[in-house]
Order: sequence, then structure tokens, then C-alpha cells
Amino acid sequence: MSFEKFTDKARKVLVLAQDEARALHQPYVGTEHILLGLIQEKDGLAAQALDRLNVTYDGVVQAIRQVVTIDEDADVSGHLSFTPRVKRVLENSLREAMQMGQSYISTEHLLLGIVREGEGTALEVLGRLNVSGDDVRGALNDLVGQSPVYAGRSGFDGPASSDSMLTEFGTDLTKKARDGKLDPVIGRASEIERVMQILSRRQKNNPAASPRLPQIQKEAFRWKRLGVDTLERAEDYLRREEQVDGREWEILSSLGVAERRPAVGREREYIAAWVDMGVSDELIRMAYERTVYQKKAMNWPYMNKILLSWHQAGYKTPQQVEEGDKPPRRQAAPAKAQPRDFQPSQERVRKNNEWLKQFLEEQKKGEG
Repeated sequence: MSFEKFTDKARKVLVLAQDEARALHQPYVGTEHILLGLIQEKDGLAAQALDRLNVTYDGVVQAIRQVVTIDEDADVSGHLSFTPRVKRVLENSLREAMQMGQSYISTEHLLLGIVREGEGTALEVLGRLNVSGDDVRGALNDLVGQSPVYAGRSGFDGPASSDSMLTEFGTDLTKKARDGKLDPVIGRASEIERVMQILSRRQKNNPAASPRLPQIQKEAFRWKRLGVDTLERAEDYLRREEQVDGREWEILSSLGVAERRPAVGREREYIAAWVDMGVSDELIRMAYERTVYQKKAMNWPYMNKILLSWHQAGYKTPQQVEEGDKPPRRQAAPAKAQPRDFQPSQERVRKNNEWLKQFLEEQKKGEG
């Protein structure tokens, strides 16, 4: 819970509560320590109300030692965390402040949060001091008129009933049906079944059971933009939406994200495209793993690009993808022709011998 809405006095009470827990050798901060912190903050409205009820610091400490078992050897040197009940008390104090029309939480709201919890060590200690929750609210109400902060505001009454507004302005159809006061519905079996189907959806589960014109116009404009202009196309569109809804859950479940949140916006368009392409769950899971490995996070456009490339390549199974990803085998280079030994023909040998003989004869003539 954020402490930005707490006043300086309320924050000081929480700090004092930790000090009181250490002084009592208790390794946690409970409601009894919050009560001691409220008494220690003398300038707060809660301390003044407790003083009117004759609730003193020494009396509360003595009552705490009677109620709680204290271990003198407990280690209280580190950080002391709030108990779950204290966390609920802080949430109750926020509700009390909102009920008073205030946007901050002060000491009086912390005290009322303890009272609103209804049980706990702090209330048990107050009970031993003959102080009830109504006494605390009454004491705070007496101080409201004297405080300029609450000028013109109502007192600290108990929490309002959560269903009072519904009871006053609404109609309990369940009670009417149980009492048999609802009119029978005749000739609307198919409409009721269709409404039940729509209500069972995970998304788009708000059927227009009443003829509200704005909602009908909005749906009509959306269908017109999608090219749904005939009854047959509308039936095909609704059938396809139901198919996408079912496949969406299967796809998100295979990716392990269905429990965290449903698909929205552009993601539904991708899933609808995968449904049209007939992509299997194995390929979707394989594309998801590659996307997370390469992008270090989920990236829907990149994953859609991978699946689209596989679809264009005609891959239907992970085995086909792995085969297609293998690099092509390198063909062996053609063997070079080995040089042949030079073997001159007999005619060429004869001509060479004649040329050599003629050359030698001319050399002799020249010498003579």
C-alpha cells in the first residue's frame, strides 16, 4: 500500500509502532503497536479521543503483556513487517477517509480502521480497558465539532451498508424469481438460449437484450465497416467470432498466458488470421519460442511475421520447418581435367627429323 496519502502524523504513528514493537521484543508490527503509536502521537485527534476514554500508555502496555506472550530473546534488530491484520487496518483507514470525503489518511482514520476490523489484539486490549468500538466513535464525534478540519462535515458514523443503494434504487430479480413474481416468458426460447451463449463468452459477453438504439447503431456501423451487409454474412461473422473465441483460449493456453490476461486489440486480429490460415498449435508454440529467444520478450508482430512466412512456404508441421531451415548441401566442385602426357604423332616426328637434317646440311655448307 502506498503511503503517499498518509499525513505526517499518520506516518509518524507507523514509525512509533515499529519502535514500540522492538521495545516489547516482538518481531512484527501488530494492531496493538499501532494503538501505542496513536497514543504516543499527542497532537493527533486519535490520541485526544483515547485520552477522553481514559486509555493511557501504561495501561495499554500492561494489557498487551497480559494478552500477548512476549519472548525476551526474540531478534528485533532487522526490519519489522506489518501483520496481515495491520494491512487490512490500513485499507480500512482509507475507506474511512473516503467515507468522510477526505483524500488523506490521518491518525483518527487509523484508529477507526482498527475499530472497523472488528477483531484483533488492539480491540482485545481496549476491551480489557472497558472501551468498545462505539465508545471510540462517540469520542471522535465529540471532537469533530471542536476541530476546524471537520467543520461542516458529518461525524464518524459506522460504515454504510454495502447494498443500501442497490436495495433503494435497484430490483432484486433473483428474489422475485424465487418468490414467483416474474412474468412468464413465452415464445422466446431461442432468444434466451442465444443470450446464455453470449453471456458464457470470455469476451464480448454483453448481449443487447433491450432495444437500446446507441448500442445497436454502434454494432451496425462496425459490421458495415467489416463488409457485413447481409444476413448470411452476419451469421458467418458471428460463427467466425465464436470460432476465434474458442481458438483464442486454446492458443493462449498453449503459450501459457491465458491465466494472466485475455488477448486484446491487435492480438485478436493476429489470432483470427492464424485461424484462417489453419496454423497448428505446435507451429504457434514453435514461433512463440523463437520470438522470445530472438527478441528477449513476446512480440506479436514478429511472431505473426514468422508464422506468415512459414504459411507461404507451405510448412504444416515443426518437422517441415526444421527441414526448411537446414542450409542447402554444397555440391562438390567438378574435378579438374588432369594434364595428359604429350605424345606427338609419327608424322610430326618425321617432319621434325627432316627439318633437323636440312638444318645440319646447311650448317656444313656454310662452314665449307
